[in-house]
Amino acid sequence: MKWHYRSGIDELMNKISRQIEKTNISSLDEAIRHKSIELDLRTIQRRLAYIQELEKPDQWVHKGSEELLYLKRKTLLDLQLADIASGIDLERHWRYINAAIQKYQPSAENLAVDNRNTTVTDLDSIWARILERQAHKVEIQVSAKDEEIIAELCSGNSSRIAELGTLTADAARCLSQTKGSDLFLNGVNQLAPEQAESLSRWQGNWICLNGIKSLSPAVAKHLFKWRGNWISLNGLTEFTPELAIYLMEWEGSQLELMGLTYDKVKPDQRTLKYLALWETLGGKLFVSDGIRKAMERVL
Repeated sequence: MKWHYRSGIDELMNKISRQIEKTNISSLDEAIRHKSIELDLRTIQRRLAYIQELEKPDQWVHKGSEELLYLKRKTLLDLQLADIASGIDLERHWRYINAAIQKYQPSAENLAVDNRNTTVTDLDSIWARILERQAHKVEIQVSAKDEEIIAELCSGNSSRIAELGTLTADAARCLSQTKGSDLFLNGVNQLAPEQAESLSRWQGNWICLNGIKSLSPAVAKHLFKWRGNWISLNGLTEFTPELAIYLMEWEGSQLELMGLTYDKVKPDQRTLKYLALWETLGGKLFVSDGIRKAMERVL
């Protein structure tokens, strides 16, 4: 739901940006004299407030889904091993599962939206964000070379895919229709949810995205729906539990995360557990020796 509201905010900000360009508006005072722009700004303000109100119930649902998913996977694994291994206490699993189900029963108290402590974002801050997005949009304009490669790609020539530095929505759609077993996109360093959704429809075997430095849950949600076998994300230095949840649903067989680092001061046991569990269920994980040793300690 939060993602839905954020997507709506993005659409409204883009709409306001287009209106600013058409009318040459230079200040917030000028903007709010246009009734349609003022209405969109007020809508963004309300949606930002509602996202804040959703934070507490969202955290409760997320925590419950993490715990229940982990217990489900661990129980299924032990059921597979029960016939060949001794000492597996299945009754203990059922006790844990029943306790978790009781703990996370939906209730008005846990799911209620509380607007008593909501801080309303002022219009000046929203306006500043819109101007910042416009400046950022200029900074990441597609180069002439990338425009040329994308035009070739969408006309059926995929010979220069590996040289691509910027992935646009059109480029991602055209990539999803290309033939072949490997897709090398190591020059791309940013991936949006809609682009990941297009890539998830590509019918190949290996997607290489080693230039990506960070991955959002919205991107991971689409990326790990891809039906291929091998994903390389060696540029990532962090892999959060929010990403690992979507990994647990992926049906692929190999994942490269060689860039992950292990923080001895603040180790994230949840991520390590998910990674270790995904591998015990049949996946092949390529990680550094430090991550590998940390995973072995949580098994």
